[in-house]
Amino acid sequence: MSRSSAQLPACPLPDDVLKTRQRWVGEAEAFVSELLKEVDDAEIYIKHLNMFGWSFSQQQMRPLTPPPQGEAYIRLFRGGHTVWGRYPLTSSQWRKGAKELIKAFPESAVGLYRPPKPMQQFPRPNTFDPRFHDLLGEGYQLQRLAHAMSDNSWHEGERFNELSKLTHVQGRALLHLQHRIVCNGQGSVDDSRLHLEAAIRLNQHFEDRKQSIYAPSSLLPWALMGAVLWRKRASLPVSQSQSSGYREVILAPRVLERILRQRLPFVCTHRHFESGAQVGSEQLTLTFDPKADGMVEASPFDDLGRPRSSTPLILHGALTSPFVIEPLCAQWSPQGLRPHLGTFFIRPGERSHAELLNQVQKDPEIQRRIGGGASIDRVSLQVENATLDTPDERGANGFSIRLTEAITAQHQLLSPGKYKLSGTVASTAEGPGILEDVEFSKEVVDTGTAVLPYARVRLYLHPV
Repeated sequence: MSRSSAQLPACPLPDDVLKTRQRWVGEAEAFVSELLKEVDDAEIYIKHLNMFGWSFSQQQMRPLTPPPQGEAYIRLFRGGHTVWGRYPLTSSQWRKGAKELIKAFPESAVGLYRPPKPMQQFPRPNTFDPRFHDLLGEGYQLQRLAHAMSDNSWHEGERFNELSKLTHVQGRALLHLQHRIVCNGQGSVDDSRLHLEAAIRLNQHFEDRKQSIYAPSSLLPWALMGAVLWRKRASLPVSQSQSSGYREVILAPRVLERILRQRLPFVCTHRHFESGAQVGSEQLTLTFDPKADGMVEASPFDDLGRPRSSTPLILHGALTSPFVIEPLCAQWSPQGLRPHLGTFFIRPGERSHAELLNQVQKDPEIQRRIGGGASIDRVSLQVENATLDTPDERGANGFSIRLTEAITAQHQLLSPGKYKLSGTVASTAEGPGILEDVEFSKEVVDTGTAVLPYARVRLYLHPV
């Protein structure tokens, strides 16, 4: 069944975005007002997500218009006690859940506690660019972008096919619109965040992704993502099999971010790490900056409705601000409040990316640690893309990444998906972790959610 242009996925009008958010604010305020008759205070956090876009696979296009997603997290306060629950985005479920939560309060009071008034950071980071509607507000504009990404990839696959054949192209072009509201008896804060995401995968392994919270001046770099990626990878021969052993490797910023984002908060909340503890190399300075303008996760307040400001978490390798639940790095999850690493930055090093590669190949100390007789392709490896395995018996500190794009010093590709690199985030009795044994490049890359340098680390290579 064909659709008219008005029915196709497109960027909503700014006025419609505002009306939707105001409706949720009104429902939250009415809900809290009712509960204040029975409790000392009530707080509700609402997260509402809409997506509009297109996916493509093997030259087949499909609109992406899933139903709105979201949840509400409710905290009730009475007699110094706090109870909480997680509910769907319907006010009837909130009221039903609140009745059950009230029954869970202990009979005896131990004091009085009320959450602080929700506030937001000023000046506010820009989280909503109305120019997206001018760029992608018509029904066919998102479809054209997705079609161009797919078509340009196949066209490039026909031009560069001497060493590799392009057999599979899939991806998507998607607008994410998220509303967030925190409301309690003292007031409320609200925000709408809109960003464009484009992702592409070639031959099931080679990947690229772009994100922007600002409407781009030109969509041409987005439309050429797959073509540029294939041109870089198609000319590389596949290397011979590799033996297991430690390698000095260069992690691309996206791979480094994937490891740190998923593992670092849980490692640094461990009881062994206290403020001032040395957790990494003196080169390592990591700053949490959730209000940085232009970043996809920028926000004027956290999940508890508190202003968010720039905070150094690790300074010259020392833990200055542990990843605590409140008020820093707070994020609601199905398990309650969990530590979360939002937008973050790592201070770059002094050597260039090229110098790091050259150091890996020629440094006598590195050659001694790996084995002086190792050939160059066994010593140097740059990881452009990898998937992170779920935690195993080693816990969150240990990690393994499955290599999908890894290039040797001889400019050959490791067979995609057939090798892993394993290591630890923090040091253990068995050896240093990547926080301690690391050197950063002076170049940095903006991934949309972090600004990071390339990292030279030592990891264990082995077949899957």
